Amino acid sequence: MLNIMVSKSTGKIIFKVETETRGCFFMTTRNSGPDESKSIVFVESEKFLKLWQREPYSLEPHLSHGNESVWKNDYKYNKAVHGFSSGITNPVPVPKVVAYFHDYHEIKYKRKLLFFKEVSEILTERLPYLAIDDGVTRTIFLLANKVKIFPVEVPSSQVDIISKYASPPGSDHFTLKQIYEKTYPQKCGITN
Repeated sequence: MLNIMVSKSTGKIIFKVETETRGCFFMTTRNSGPDESKSIVFVESEKFLKLWQREPYSLEPHLSHGNESVWKNDYKYNKAVHGFSSGITNPVPVPKVVAYFHDYHEIKYKRKLLFFKEVSEILTERLPYLAIDDGVTRTIFLLANKVKIFPVEVPSSQVDIISKYASPPGSDHFTLKQIYEKTYPQKCGITN
């Protein structure tokens, strides 16, 4: 379960994220004020990972297609361990994610004469994918520690795409402005 708070002392939005293997961690947005152009979407790890693996131009495909062992052996993983260790006093930024669509083509051939073939059909499937603009190491840290749901920051114009393909059913999403305007219950005895 995710808890959302607004820190009275810093004005930052703080998310409490639970993992299966290492307990709870705290994340925040980089922006410290209301903003309509950016939104927070809660994503399911498995759905998120499938969309990230579809990224056709990835700079780090070994991470998007990796597993717990690959992620924990990444050269920057220990920086995430250190970053997340500060807890609520210094929460780490949520990953910034963007969504796109890519046309995947499948070409079907038929034999022509003995040695030749010709294109008989081109099938095109338009599929969404995600790219991480900022926060790859934080993301693999969460995935390696078996987080089920975590927040990402997205352009508000892409909320519907990411919500449809990566969020849990019935999950909410909010602009940063809406989060600041809404009062969230303080759960688990966390006060700031």
